[in-house]
Amino acid sequence: MVSEINFGELKAMSEKLFVSFNSPQCGYMSIGLRTSEHKFTTAMRYKPYDSLTDWLKTLSALIENEGAFTVKWNAEPEEFDFQVERNGEAVSLNVIRYQDHRRLDEAKENVFEFQGTTKDFCLPFWQTLENMRRDIETDEFDKNWRREFPHNEFEALKNLVQKNLVD
Repeated sequence: MVSEINFGELKAMSEKLFVSFNSPQCGYMSIGLRTSEHKFTTAMRYKPYDSLTDWLKTLSALIENEGAFTVKWNAEPEEFDFQVERNGEAVSLNVIRYQDHRRLDEAKENVFEFQGTTKDFCLPFWQTLENMRRDIETDEFDKNWRREFPHNEFEALKNLVQKNLVD
């Protein structure tokens, strides 16, 4: 949960977030998140969740609204929840690791966290996703991810980013 802090304090404590989504191969895609304090990298599987589409929808929702959102990712046998919450301009992300599909509370672990502004959070994801979209034909995205690229959700996110986050 994001605690109540003023916008000036938030800007001062916001870390720089680095995001990477590598080209998919054989139904897996490497995802990396990094700040000066934390690092997370793993290869996510295309099923059973439509996580990439859900993540694009979550980023759009974060730009428009406050609230808490969770996107499930599968890394076989591990699973991860990307839990993100927006309160005012403050955004927090916690990546929770589960040992397997049973998702037992007693076996879960927080493996990455980030706190910053909506812009500091959403723009690095947007930039990485824009690069991925640009290369979908070269990378044979649909064939290698085994799902179509979520074009509609991408365009919705693009419009929100351009309207709300780009100076």
